[in-house]
Order: sequence, then structure tokens, then C-alpha cells
Amino acid sequence: MAQFHETGYGRRFFDHELPELNKNLNRIADALEKLAIEKEKVVENEFDNISFLKSIKIDRVFSIRVYNSLTTSRNPKYNLFELVQSSETELLKNKHFGLKSLWEVTEFLKSMNLDLDMSIEQIEAAKLKNHTTIL
Repeated sequence: MAQFHETGYGRRFFDHELPELNKNLNRIADALEKLAIEKEKVVENEFDNISFLKSIKIDRVFSIRVYNSLTTSRNPKYNLFELVQSSETELLKNKHFGLKSLWEVTEFLKSMNLDLDMSIEQIEAAKLKNHTTIL
């Protein structure tokens, strides 16, 4: 008489089916492991601070007052990458950009672990925080 086993989900299988089931389970486990490794590689390679900051338009994160004064100046800033390379003095020269606007900008940049007047090397080395909340 053939011996059968029952899974926790009520599926019954016979002893002679065990090797085939084990082989299929091993294939599935290998495939899942490969997917996890590939996903890790994609996440590591995809996140680049500079391209990320270039993709964030300032109209999505600042008030209309700050947005208008930054985009209508002599050296307009349209994304965060351009903004973090600016100095406080440069920003304060913009029409209608005062201390309140400067405070808004610096507080937001601090929340992302950024600052004004950053070099490209500093931007690349920065450990960005809260980056998913603005997407």
C-alpha cells in the first residue's frame, strides 16, 4: 500500500512524489534568491544623489513665494541640485527672497541632510534622509 503525506494546507502526496517536489522547491528557492540579489544590485546602482536632486523640482517642496523668487532671479534655480550649490548671499540677492525664505530653504535642506553652498563631492558623499517623502 502506498504511503501518503498531507501538508498543512490539506494537499496529499505520495512518497514517490517527494523527490520531484523537493527538486521543484529547490528551484523556486534558487530563483527567489537570485531575484533578491538582483534587486539589491539595482537599488545600489540606481540611487545617485546628483541625478536624484536634479529630478526634484523646487515647486514641489517650497512655498510659492520661495519658488517665484528662485525662478525669476538672474540665475534661476529649478531643482534641488542647483539650489544646494548656491550660497546664502547669492540667494539673499534675489528679489523678494528674505530671511523667512532662507529659513524655509535651509530647514528643508537640513531635513534631507543637505546644506547650501555644497560642492559636487559633498553632494555625492551626503547620506540623504527623507528622500522618499517628496516623490
